[in-house]
Amino acid sequence: MRKFILLLLGLTLCLIIAAQTSYTITSSSPLNVRNDASPTAEIIGTLPSGSQVDVYDIENGWARILYKDFYAYISANHIATTEPLTPLELEEIKVSEGWSLDFLTLGNNIDGRWLLIPIIALIIFMNFVRRSNNNFLHGAWYHTMWIMFLGVCILEIVYLSIMGWRAIWFCSPDTVGWLVTIISFCAFAWLLFMQIKNYFRTLDDIEYNTSGYYDRRIGFYSWLGTPIALIVMGMIYEPAVDYVLYAGILCQIIQIVLIFRAVVPRSGWWNAIMATAVYMLGGLATLLFVAHFLRLLIIAIVAFVLLMIFFAGSGNKKNR
Repeated sequence: MRKFILLLLGLTLCLIIAAQTSYTITSSSPLNVRNDASPTAEIIGTLPSGSQVDVYDIENGWARILYKDFYAYISANHIATTEPLTPLELEEIKVSEGWSLDFLTLGNNIDGRWLLIPIIALIIFMNFVRRSNNNFLHGAWYHTMWIMFLGVCILEIVYLSIMGWRAIWFCSPDTVGWLVTIISFCAFAWLLFMQIKNYFRTLDDIEYNTSGYYDRRIGFYSWLGTPIALIVMGMIYEPAVDYVLYAGILCQIIQIVLIFRAVVPRSGWWNAIMATAVYMLGGLATLLFVAHFLRLLIIAIVAFVLLMIFFAGSGNKKNR
């Protein structure tokens, strides 16, 4: 119990460190607040010159703020902080265009938070079924589960498309409070783990029922390696980013070919298409959720490692 409490305290401390930074509006006139990070996005309000605003992050020349309980954007060229900006922040302000996970955003005026209800309900139900059936599923349950998993993935992609960077609003202390943030973080981490587990279990069920066994390593290594390589190359050698992206797409095409070669001869084209849909949509939805959750996840991992080091050091002192 003591370890659990200390873990929560460490997580809280890390979340506080990663919280928003206060900036001052420096424009000569009221600064427009927009519903998206674009100069053509709809203006949903203004902030008076000289007022204080909490900024969550700065990307591509736009600062993300909380405005009337929703994330909104203001130009980063018209804000200043009393603390010196880091080189990374200065560079982000200078950049006017760039790649962002908001490329899928359908619109910030739509409230997609209600989509979390069916997503959470379906994941919990799928986990309950899995716990009741340790072996491979077959028959009606097999078809029900892969259809439900596809439904969850589609709902997740739609949710992320609507919400954009607001997708993890429930882990924002200024929106829901610190207690709810910590509880939501733990609950969402568990749901994300269940999502990954259901992904692999559903693929295992498909292989078992179609007798189409294939090597997944190329596709899975690509899901994991491509985003990491994109981030690294974006920092050290930007011209290589496109080539990394093409390599990742090529690996996924090879994986799809392997799926069809294994499934079609034994179970036909329909099952091959279904297996590919589960593989691609499941991987995409999981990857996008992890990407949105990554910063908080890294904070939690760092907090956990530091606490484990602390406990290990305390244990060694007692043994002496």
